[in-house]
Amino acid sequence: MFTKQRTFAWHVGHFDRYFMNIVYVVVPTVIFALILSTVADFAYTRFHFWGKDILFAVILVGLAIPLDILVIPLFYDMLKLKLINTYWAVILPPAAKTMPIGILLLHSFIEELPSEIVDASRVDGCSNLQILWHIIVPLSKPCLTSLLVFTFMWTWNLFILPIVVILEDTMRTLPVGLNYYQGRYSTDTPLLMAGATITSLPIVLIYLFFQRQFIRGIVAGAIKS
Repeated sequence: MFTKQRTFAWHVGHFDRYFMNIVYVVVPTVIFALILSTVADFAYTRFHFWGKDILFAVILVGLAIPLDILVIPLFYDMLKLKLINTYWAVILPPAAKTMPIGILLLHSFIEELPSEIVDASRVDGCSNLQILWHIIVPLSKPCLTSLLVFTFMWTWNLFILPIVVILEDTMRTLPVGLNYYQGRYSTDTPLLMAGATITSLPIVLIYLFFQRQFIRGIVAGAIKS
């Protein structure tokens, strides 16, 4: 019976479309968060420039600002940029919001990497990009995996932002689409539970798959700091 409800929710309830929509949102967001956080931390820890301590403090202020209170300003920004009803309206803000967390998570780890490794690679003729890609990234895999899992889970569960900037049914994500099956006076409970299973299953699988690496990354960052 429950299997039939899941099949009904997947095809008739348009959860197949909602699932693909959220994949289109989550994958670029995770990629942007990983790249931007790694590049920013590499520049911050390996280069000296005026005001970098102030800049680091300003970036970390983003940790104290929840995305929910930025939804209305973001709506008008997306409207001016003509990004309403596009995937970019749900990709760019979460990617930017995740950067402070990624920078904080990676900062102490990258900063404590032996400078001799970087110096030796410079002597061998490596550019900054080669040092970042061939040395910093492989050594930072535990922290990057933790950031991947965190960003994936947080972006997958986003509700307020997509429901504001996405107005068409064909572009709704899974949490938003699931909300429309809960009526004011009646609720199709089996369909709602089937949809909730479809929505939560990828998060559980991702965490179980990366569980060991996730814990290693969190512990490594804590020890390095």
